[in-house]
Amino acid sequence: MNVTGEVAVSVFVIVSVALYVHLRFSGAILRSIPLPQGVDQTTITADLTDGVLNIFVPKTKEAQDSFKNVGISGSTTTNC
Repeated sequence: MNVTGEVAVSVFVIVSVALYVHLRFSGAILRSIPLPQGVDQTTITADLTDGVLNIFVPKTKEAQDSFKNVGISGSTTTNC
């Protein structure tokens, strides 16, 4: 999966009464994320809210139905 976009951020930082810093970030971004097996690529959705990108990657029906039990060795106490 490839995520692409444009970033344009302007930040003012007040260091003291007489000094402030103005930072600007801009440019293209590209992130490549390998998807595991069992992902339904036709139903991937994304939502951008308040500058946060949430990407929803649902499993296929077959992947949801299969699971693996992992044994835990060590203490037998269940109270935490």
